[in-house]
Amino acid sequence: MRAIRIAGVLCLLGPLPGLAATTDIAGWWEMSADLPNLRQENRLIVEAAGEGYTGQWGRFRFEITSTGNGFELRCPRSPVPDWPCGSITLRVKGDRLEGDGTLLGVKTKVSGKRPAKRRAAGPRTFTYEPDRHSMHFSGNVPPVLTLQPGDTVRTLKASPCTFPCTSAVRCSSSETVTPRKVTAS
Repeated sequence: MRAIRIAGVLCLLGPLPGLAATTDIAGWWEMSADLPNLRQENRLIVEAAGEGYTGQWGRFRFEITSTGNGFELRCPRSPVPDWPCGSITLRVKGDRLEGDGTLLGVKTKVSGKRPAKRRAAGPRTFTYEPDRHSMHFSGNVPPVLTLQPGDTVRTLKASPCTFPCTSAVRCSSSETVTPRKVTAS
């Protein structure tokens, strides 16, 4: 009888914080993992699977379950033989995922966001003239262009002649790159 009273009170109060309907995390996420001396960027692809989800992040495959106030990603089999795979606890904060855990025996903090929305206006053509060159690739460096499938980019070939340089370099006249359509990968 007492259980019926408690259930009746809970129905009158409505959903309790942390027990509310779980956010649907299915789809693509752009994720970053902060490891000691390294930041790893990759895409997490989450698919609904029965009562939970499955996910793939690079070579890692996860079983994902709801914890009431977030999600637990368990990696049942390591992509590296003889190394523990690990697990990550994620919390949903608006349109972002944040959490921490252990991967391959290393403590890590992770964060993620949904990919940029596709433009309603359709494909565009960009003219880009580079003013600097970098051999560094990181999600922390802001992009010079954000492209989507179908976009076209007109630009100069990247060469030592394209950028200001301190050494003497013989340069021929600038050559242009034939525009190509960007295709989805």
